[in-house]
Amino acid sequence: MVGAATDLDIIATGGIRSGLDIAKALALGANAAGVAHPLLRSAVEGSTEDVVHDLTKLIEGLKTAMYLTGCRTVEDLAERPLLLSPELASILSSLDIDPAKYARA
Repeated sequence: MVGAATDLDIIATGGIRSGLDIAKALALGANAAGVAHPLLRSAVEGSTEDVVHDLTKLIEGLKTAMYLTGCRTVEDLAERPLLLSPELASILSSLDIDPAKYARA
């Protein structure tokens, strides 16, 4: 895991499109998530209100994920059980990466 290799903050970027994506990134050990594409699209093709609307949707999605996982703070996400799908565990194994190293029960 990257967090074990550095004392620097970890920012997840690329492909973050929803509050659920943000929650997943935080659960996997990121300190923050960068969301560019959805907001830039709203800024360029829409209006300030569109950007505010999209930010509100991101925040509500993150709040929903936190509620459903029993998290009171975003830091709590990093402590919740982390289950890997069989497909992901298989991919990690094929790369000589121990899936148990990343799963939290």
